[in-house]
Amino acid sequence: MAEASEYAEDIEDEEEEESDYAEAEPVLAYSRIKNDVVGIIENDSVSCIKADRKFLIIGTHWGRIHVMDHDGNKILTKEPHELTVNDLTIDFKEEYVASCSDDGKVSVFGLFESEHDQIIEFNRPIKSIELAPNFFQTFSFVTGDTKLVLVERGFMGRRKTTILHQGEGIIRNIKWCNDLIAWSNEKGVKIYCLAESKIISFIAKDHEPSLRDELYRCSLLWQDKDSLIIGWADRFKVCKIIRSKSSALISHIEITSLVKTDFYIVGLAPFKDQNQFLLLCYEKTEDTRPHIRVAQASPDSFIEISFDAITIKEYQNNRPFEYRLDYILNEGSYFILSPKDLIKATPRSFDDHIKWLMERLNFEQALEDIKTSPESPKVFTYQVVGLNFIDYLISVKEYKEAADWCSRVTLSEKNWEEKILIFAKESRLKDIFEKIPSSNPVLSPEIYEKVLNEFLRSGDFEIFKYLIKKWPCDIYGLDCVTQAIATYCNKGKNKILDECLALMYEYQKMFDKAFEIYINLQDQAVFDFLLKHELFECAYKNLIELISLNKEKAINILVENVEKLPVKRVAERLNKNKLYLHYYLDAIFEKDPNISREFHTIQVVLYAEFQRDKLLKFLQSSQYISLTQAQKELQERDLGPEIVYILERTGQIKKALQIVLHAIKDVNQAIEFCKRHNDKDLWEDLIKYSVNKPDYIIGLLNNIGTHVDPVDLINRIPNGVTIRGLRDALVKILSDYRVQISLLEGSKSIMTRDCFNLLEKQIKVVRQGVSVDDDQKCPSCDESLMAYNSNMARGLRIFECRHSFHEDCVQDSITCSICSQNKNSVLSLLNAD
Repeated sequence: MAEASEYAEDIEDEEEEESDYAEAEPVLAYSRIKNDVVGIIENDSVSCIKADRKFLIIGTHWGRIHVMDHDGNKILTKEPHELTVNDLTIDFKEEYVASCSDDGKVSVFGLFESEHDQIIEFNRPIKSIELAPNFFQTFSFVTGDTKLVLVERGFMGRRKTTILHQGEGIIRNIKWCNDLIAWSNEKGVKIYCLAESKIISFIAKDHEPSLRDELYRCSLLWQDKDSLIIGWADRFKVCKIIRSKSSALISHIEITSLVKTDFYIVGLAPFKDQNQFLLLCYEKTEDTRPHIRVAQASPDSFIEISFDAITIKEYQNNRPFEYRLDYILNEGSYFILSPKDLIKATPRSFDDHIKWLMERLNFEQALEDIKTSPESPKVFTYQVVGLNFIDYLISVKEYKEAADWCSRVTLSEKNWEEKILIFAKESRLKDIFEKIPSSNPVLSPEIYEKVLNEFLRSGDFEIFKYLIKKWPCDIYGLDCVTQAIATYCNKGKNKILDECLALMYEYQKMFDKAFEIYINLQDQAVFDFLLKHELFECAYKNLIELISLNKEKAINILVENVEKLPVKRVAERLNKNKLYLHYYLDAIFEKDPNISREFHTIQVVLYAEFQRDKLLKFLQSSQYISLTQAQKELQERDLGPEIVYILERTGQIKKALQIVLHAIKDVNQAIEFCKRHNDKDLWEDLIKYSVNKPDYIIGLLNNIGTHVDPVDLINRIPNGVTIRGLRDALVKILSDYRVQISLLEGSKSIMTRDCFNLLEKQIKVVRQGVSVDDDQKCPSCDESLMAYNSNMARGLRIFECRHSFHEDCVQDSITCSICSQNKNSVLSLLNAD
């Protein structure tokens, strides 16, 4: 059972009672109507109610009728009766109100004019009244006591009364729809058709006789023009009016739903859907509180949708017939009346739904519903619910989850500061530090400083460093934080704190101090820091330290910034460390040899000492080396290949060959050297040196190719010299000769075939026909080349230049006269020149 706690505050404070029903969210929200209603029920007791779109009308036991707005503010008060007002009704256009009373009077008065106001005396207690649906035209109404009386306006405005039925006890409820009037008496419910002027149906009362009519009043509801709903004691019925297919006359009444309930129905109203109803009821227990049930009717049972217990003032003193229920269907508003109370039930708003979830600590569902619903709450916004959820999580010590929701809910600056102070007080800043905003909103500097100080104090230096790197430096006091870090650094060395101090100096643009800290820490970050702030002077002062820390990064920075750190200046700084100087000059040379040309001669020594494998390439690439000094340095170190290259560049090729032969002793290198220079004297020197050396002879036979005649070499070999591999070398020479002959013959064959192919192609081109246009004329006679009359046709001659003539115009000429003339003109011009 869902307790209806959405009344006014005094309802919420009243006792909630337990129930065996599983708790489900109510479908209605309840509120007590106060304002002028409070004064009315203090001095009187309310007996009946009628609600429409504009007004709320109540009748009292003292015979008064109060017209109010829906909030209980009094608009009009009438006193047409002396005893209890038993029933109220209002016309379709909401202009006229009718009432009846135990004093025997019926009162009809206008809400906006009094021209048709009237009081009719029947001299007997009138228990019920209903205005005609078209009252504004007919001024007809029907009353009920022991008779059902139709009152109409007759001739000349006189009243005409007609007794429609009598003799079956007191009529306590009447409902009029179109031409059908339904009423209840002590026997049951009857329906009268005005069009047919007869009673068309009778639905007998079938509940226990002990459930007296004066105690359990019948409730009637026209759901539509052909559906009558009856709620009486513990019986619920849906009656369908079946009309004849051939005419509009009523054929019979069919009861489509009959439910025996386990409660007593004292009020009946339609709900949202066709088969859903709102019931004001009493339980068949000792519980005397009225209840509101929302149920869906089936042929023989109810499907309960909602069940709310309503706490009515002085409900212990009330009896079932003293409760009344009325409604405004378009608004979904329901009014529950008792002698001393008036409750309004309305469809629950989205705010009511969110509040219900929050009361049951289901905050996450509430937040999800707000996010996904197309409707926006007016009171319990996402931020309000989120704040309540965060407070709840903190109260149950779920700090991590609370911190997570702090970042997911849009908190104001004040909210953030309050929550951070709570976390700090509970020593739980570790749970929230990542969520603290540094923008949108920006908090007060004191909050950021407090957080940083807490992590310094607790020794969580990693978190401290994370925060000062993440947060903008202008949201807290730099001097204050820097001083705090320096104080902790003085207590003992700590790498993280030194890094934090360097960051603080950087934020304050004290870059030299920060650079010094990074150098002392041997931190690789110094290189990015150097480039970011262009601290090249600091770099110059600490060149050795930077290269020692990371050779590649340091050298790369120097190379890429030669315009700020010139080569000469850096070389002078590195002169005491030859290895670092070599690394630097080598990198500079790789980028652009011209930049460091004044150091190329020095580099010969550096390469010879530290990187011999790159020396020869360097010598070959540089044009700025002092060859004499370089030769001297190389000879001191006995570097053969490099000396050979220097001698080549200075033109001393014979001397270079002698070094290859005597110092390097590499026949292949000697052969390549001779091939490169292609000098007969060099080949002669090589052959003379090799004739007594079998290994050299074999090398020459295998590699000299076409540079030297192999026969000449073989003839020079002294007799009796044993040469290993000579046969293979001779075979190779003969094989190479055969290959050369074969290549020549193949080339000749290919050339011959290509010539024939080209000749055939040329012949085909020459033999091809040549097109002559219709308008083309003979250059000799200036007549058309083409004749459409075969008797006048003349032969054509077309030369290779594609000029066309009549055959008889050129006679036996074998050359084109046009081309000959052009050729003669060119020759005459040339002779004139």
